[in-house]
Amino acid sequence: MVHNTPLSPQNVRVSIDKVLESAAPLPVPWGGFERIGEVDGSFAQWPKTLVLLGPDEEFPTEMFKSKETKESGNKTQRVVRNAPQNTSKALSCDKFKSKETKESGNKTQKVDDNVPQSICKKLSGKKLMLKEKKKSNMKAQRVDSKSKDQDDQEDNPLSEDELTSLGEHCRYLEKVLCSFSMSSVSSFSIVVNKFVYNYSHEIKVFFSTADITQMFRYEWLNISILQGWGSFLYHYGATLEVNGMVGYLCPERLSSYEHDARAMQKYVADALKIHENKRYVMGAFFENNHWMLVVFCLEDYYACILDSLQAEKKEMKIIEELKLSWILHCVQCGKRHPTRKNELECKIIKCPQQPRSYECGYYVMKWMYDITVNYSKRKDSLEKCVSGSNMTPQDMDQARELCSKFCKDNLQCG
Repeated sequence: MVHNTPLSPQNVRVSIDKVLESAAPLPVPWGGFERIGEVDGSFAQWPKTLVLLGPDEEFPTEMFKSKETKESGNKTQRVVRNAPQNTSKALSCDKFKSKETKESGNKTQKVDDNVPQSICKKLSGKKLMLKEKKKSNMKAQRVDSKSKDQDDQEDNPLSEDELTSLGEHCRYLEKVLCSFSMSSVSSFSIVVNKFVYNYSHEIKVFFSTADITQMFRYEWLNISILQGWGSFLYHYGATLEVNGMVGYLCPERLSSYEHDARAMQKYVADALKIHENKRYVMGAFFENNHWMLVVFCLEDYYACILDSLQAEKKEMKIIEELKLSWILHCVQCGKRHPTRKNELECKIIKCPQQPRSYECGYYVMKWMYDITVNYSKRKDSLEKCVSGSNMTPQDMDQARELCSKFCKDNLQCG
């Protein structure tokens, strides 16, 4: 899944980390974005045929021209066409196709189209070594020569030890994913009530089998998992009668400020107006390749940001957008703080810190659960509640189990 859109079979998901030509067209436009510069720092779908592996310096600039013929004496070299302009962080692809013809006298050598991933033959007189990189969110294409054991391992990507570590609901969901795979179904969805994220209509959140497998392995969480998690908390909170205390913001809309700040500000302001009588309004957001949580404490006129990597000093761009969203909200509702007027105070509060690089999404899930279930009715401030909490492996297991149960109870094919 890329921005809640199913990944096409001929494409892969890439991260746009460095843009060389902002005005260059996107190979696969989405959400109204048509230029590469518009999705800088975000994800996009990219044709597999235009994805190469290897460090940037291994790709000479002359390769990026659409057609170029170099003649030196009696030798002719043909440069590959349509090479990508940004290879700083490309996902793995199964085949790298190139054609190179060398003519020397009467001897002609033609390089085969299907070049192995680990080696790419000489292009533009240089030998490029492609480092094979296994991605957990992509299955390698099958080759007829693969043994049955290899096929079985590909159909069931989780090892026996990994399956044993899963809880009851995770194992059940894993079996459902296996049955989907046998039926050639690569994605499924859940319907999200329009009241969860304050939309005008219900929406579908799409999951891929890779998204769920990554959660099973405690790897990077895709945005679809966090969107589904908010929907779970909304319905779970209704059973605990705490929905009158907590509101939720859509992670996708909240994280869109770099591409469409005004739309994000209006969405947040409208949501705050709908939830103006609630104690907390919260949403996960994505910045600098890192998941964090923002919580509006409406009774006290401030917002808290929970960051599980505070050791990395960084300037959060979202803070300015949150302040502008608050001003718009105050204008719409006629609210005014007695001393600070319409200015929003944003605090980065003390909270548990992740020991490794991939747990940020799970920390956000834990905090959202605790705020909904445990903190919404407590008299203590959110800062005091969060600072005194901790994150254990059991907490992560619980979040994974609850999310799996919600998915298996509500999933639909496609």
